[in-house]
Amino acid sequence: MSNRRNVQSIPISQARPGKTRHGSLSAQQEDLARQLYDICGYLVQPTFEQWERAFLKDGKPARDLLLWYIISETFVRLCRKYPNEAHRNLLGEIVLRSSGGMPTKYPEIVEVYATVSREIVDGECDE
Repeated sequence: MSNRRNVQSIPISQARPGKTRHGSLSAQQEDLARQLYDICGYLVQPTFEQWERAFLKDGKPARDLLLWYIISETFVRLCRKYPNEAHRNLLGEIVLRSSGGMPTKYPEIVEVYATVSREIVDGECDE
């Protein structure tokens, strides 16, 4: 017997946002979400409330916040290296890497992202 769900295709015009799984973030999670929004989340969502809502829809908000912490630290480091680069493009390439893709315009993202990930896991990054 298969554990797969019955998946159906629908027209994009009928797509609706997913349900909120959590009523709120913990105080610590909300503080981190605000910091991440100020660093790079504003490039993804127009308001903090929309940014926060995305974490509330996630099954494991702490995991998603950790991922965005890694993304934001990578973003900060690369913004220093490319101060005149369009931030939205740079962030898009980092998000592509975080989801397993290979960045094309900034190949060093792979190395910086891996370094940041190791540092965060080892507790070496500043918060």
